[in-house]
Amino acid sequence: MQPAFTASDHQLLLAGGGHGHALLLKRWAMRPMDRPRAAIALVSRQGATLYSGMVPGLVGGVYARPDCLIDLRDLCRRAGVCFIQAEIHGIDLQRRLLRLQGRPPLAWDSLSLNVGAVSNPTAFAGAELAIPVKPLEPFLTWWQQQLEQQRGQASERAAPFRLAILGAGAGGLELAMAMQQRWHRDAMPSPLMLSLIGSQGHPSPGNAGMARATLRQLAGQGIHWLGAARVQRLRQTPQGLAVEWQSTAAGAATTPRQPQQLLVDAAIHCAGPAAPAWLAQAGLACDGIGRVLTHTNLTCLSAAAVFASGDCGVIATSPRPPSGVWAVRAAGILADNLLRHCGNRPLRHWQPQRQALQLLGTGLGTALGWRGRHFLGQGRWHWHLKQWIDRRFIAGLREQPSMAEDAAQMPCRGCAAKLSAKVLSLALRAADQGSDPEDAHPVGLSAAGPLLQSVDGFPALVEDPWLNARLTSLHACADLWACGAQVDSAQAIVALPQGPATLQVTLLAQTLAGIKAGLAQAGGTLIGGHSMEGSELSVCLSVNGSSRARTLWGKGELQSGDALVLSRPIGSGVLFAAAMRGLAQPEHVDAALSLMGTSQHSLVDHFAGHDCHACTDISGFGLLGHLSEMLEASRRRDPGLHIQLHPRAIPAMAGALQLLEQGLHSSLAPANRRLLARYPGLQGMVPVLQELLVDPQTCGPLLAAVPMAQVGSLLGALQGGGFADAAMIGRCTRQAEAGGG
Repeated sequence: MQPAFTASDHQLLLAGGGHGHALLLKRWAMRPMDRPRAAIALVSRQGATLYSGMVPGLVGGVYARPDCLIDLRDLCRRAGVCFIQAEIHGIDLQRRLLRLQGRPPLAWDSLSLNVGAVSNPTAFAGAELAIPVKPLEPFLTWWQQQLEQQRGQASERAAPFRLAILGAGAGGLELAMAMQQRWHRDAMPSPLMLSLIGSQGHPSPGNAGMARATLRQLAGQGIHWLGAARVQRLRQTPQGLAVEWQSTAAGAATTPRQPQQLLVDAAIHCAGPAAPAWLAQAGLACDGIGRVLTHTNLTCLSAAAVFASGDCGVIATSPRPPSGVWAVRAAGILADNLLRHCGNRPLRHWQPQRQALQLLGTGLGTALGWRGRHFLGQGRWHWHLKQWIDRRFIAGLREQPSMAEDAAQMPCRGCAAKLSAKVLSLALRAADQGSDPEDAHPVGLSAAGPLLQSVDGFPALVEDPWLNARLTSLHACADLWACGAQVDSAQAIVALPQGPATLQVTLLAQTLAGIKAGLAQAGGTLIGGHSMEGSELSVCLSVNGSSRARTLWGKGELQSGDALVLSRPIGSGVLFAAAMRGLAQPEHVDAALSLMGTSQHSLVDHFAGHDCHACTDISGFGLLGHLSEMLEASRRRDPGLHIQLHPRAIPAMAGALQLLEQGLHSSLAPANRRLLARYPGLQGMVPVLQELLVDPQTCGPLLAAVPMAQVGSLLGALQGGGFADAAMIGRCTRQAEAGGG
């Protein structure tokens, strides 16, 4: 875990991206002396997490999604912590391993748990039929889909949408009012019939003033309150989803009744959180809802090297309900005790406060306030205070980066770290080395067809050694795919930063596992390699493959009348340049990594089946650089050949064009940009599209030339086969036209 290498061989893992860990990272970024001397990594299933205090406002349309995001990847960058995007599914306490889905486990000497909670799957029978409010991301996706579906309905035929919220704690109550007001504000064609079901006689939290105020709010907003009703079961019926409930009112226990039911179209599960089941399954001592029991110093009762805080932990002698308030308050003591623990010093003890100020938005520009049993009234001032607190919390986690225009001050990584085309060309000429720009070269012939070999690699693009190695292997394989070959095997050279042997073992093991995972996607195997020490982590692969076709695709085989097809979007160079400076939206980086981590080996068969005869992969020299290589090589055979580009058809990764418009670029882009002067037809192009053409790519798309008659069929096959953004971006002609060369 490269950025966390220190003289210490202690490995500290932060499991989960909860608010406590976010505040921990902020503290280390602002006060590096408070950071433990250890190799530290944070594991989270997403690069950004939502601030729970603003989620009702997001549901109600008060906030946009970016307003509520905590950028964990950027916090890790600033704190010198390795960010690892993975789903956690278990702990091996005896071997001190954190088990991850779809990749090797991570070793730890100390472990901090801040993994949040889920909607309790055992709260009632049939809970799987409800929409769980936690984790938040699937619930918010469902809510957005419902809004879009409702907007598409014809108003004269729209039936009421029947929705029940199961659980009337503060979260369920605020969510109900936010959803009701969003529905009315967006003027949905169908009316919303919203019911809030709670087991108490009044909505929680329970003090008389708050109860009266919330009941007035529910009645005023047209929300049906069904109190003293314990949900027992959900079941699907032809008429809808049946919510079966039993009365908990006084006297109900002595007068047994059949469960009553409410028919709805959907139900949202807010009836109590629970910690992830794998915590108890690991053998950690837990309470009744699966929260890890801890001492007052936040170490677990059953494992002294494991800390737990937030909604997944609870102090055994001072239990508090799951709440963001106590999760945030625990962050300071967690930071102190992790530093003390890694330094073998006595830990501090903490007694959480019994009460805290809490504010609950009504969706109408006001909020209700209370502290324990004291109701603090309702008003616009309460709402402004809540907004100020929430916005201040988010702002405190975000860096205000310099907008210096000279991106060359921060050299980029990945394939953007390669030498410029000019330097490479001059060096090859000086060394009297042939410079035909082919992606791979034949090294023999088998019974199946030609054997090919290529080599590629670069300094680590991301801190996660497994993910970086997987991306590097897919990037290297693209050289063979561009020639019409599939990968059979590879050898790797891995350079590790200097550090303690135990950490180098972890780093190398994760890197080799990532290489094998990437090759396995492409049908290849790792057969050997070499390791060495260097100043930083870098991976290089020599890939070997074979083609079933007797004729390989070369760069110099463009023909007049060809269509140029790009397999997927570009823009990774500027996205990662911006991410290095904290300027990229976390969701855009997540989307880019997901796209880059998708193997393109299936393109070989798609292109071959549509008479492809020229192809290349788009990497460090950008789309223009690699397209220029194809054009210049083809002009040796056909000097009159030209390319007509369709610049607005070039697909771009989400966020890339906006960053280019802000003047951001990769450190290799200025060298790539010199090529624009060679093609006068590009001079009138919109500047941001010129910048997209020269943006260096890591794990970039393939660019194929096929007969124009085949392009419709090919695009249909690609878009139906996992390449939804594949596009025809130009054509080959024998006359120079505007927009090409």
